[in-house]
Amino acid sequence: MAKASQRGWLLSKNGEQQFLVLRGSTLRVFSAETKKRKIGLPDVILRLDYAEVEALTGQRFEVRTQTPSKASHVFQAKSEEKTREWVMNLSQHIAETKTRFDQYIQILTEGGTAYKYNYSNSKRMRRHFWVDLQKVELCWSKAKSEGEEPQMMSLRDSVGLIYGPMTTTFQRCENLEDLPWTCFSILFSDRTLDMAVPSQMESWFLGLQFYLIGRSNCVSCITEAQFVFRRVYHKLSTSAHKHVLGIVWYL
Repeated sequence: MAKASQRGWLLSKNGEQQFLVLRGSTLRVFSAETKKRKIGLPDVILRLDYAEVEALTGQRFEVRTQTPSKASHVFQAKSEEKTREWVMNLSQHIAETKTRFDQYIQILTEGGTAYKYNYSNSKRMRRHFWVDLQKVELCWSKAKSEGEEPQMMSLRDSVGLIYGPMTTTFQRCENLEDLPWTCFSILFSDRTLDMAVPSQMESWFLGLQFYLIGRSNCVSCITEAQFVFRRVYHKLSTSAHKHVLGIVWYL
């Protein structure tokens, strides 16, 4: 986990004490009661992709977020110096997050080899996948070339993404041919598009999330930290499952 670049007590818009932790692409907000009970989980996680920060009068600053929905959060520091420090660090984290996610988007436009699982029989096919940014479409073909007409699916009606082999399509597979942490699904109101990406999974999943905000009905989002946690979870679960099967076979 990335080291927190800034943390400290501030006042909310309503004058309540809150403890803020700035780490990576998130700003975590703990109430005084949560901090006192040492629960560990924040009351609110503010995502810094598409976020803006602005210094206000009276030692205050405002953080405006876009994901998962538009919101405004105002905090008050103990001094003007602390306010400037928070604004400077938040601005830096927002800029770094944008640069990182712009790199993800570049990978989506170039595309790469991935597998699409068929809903009817859960069999997979190998294709070259990429995203048409202007049309907001996921495209695939045997090769990304001028001579072949690609298949396309609009992403405008997407309501979110889910990481791992969690959907019915994946669950019907007797023997999943791909590693669980390389699988994800694009969710629609009436269907799913289920894929496995052997490499650059982080770019595909987090990049698609970032790109679809504001361009679709996407309401289901996870942070970079949550993505890493779930990836580790899938790896540990797979390892534990193999270990149990090995013991059963031995017995």
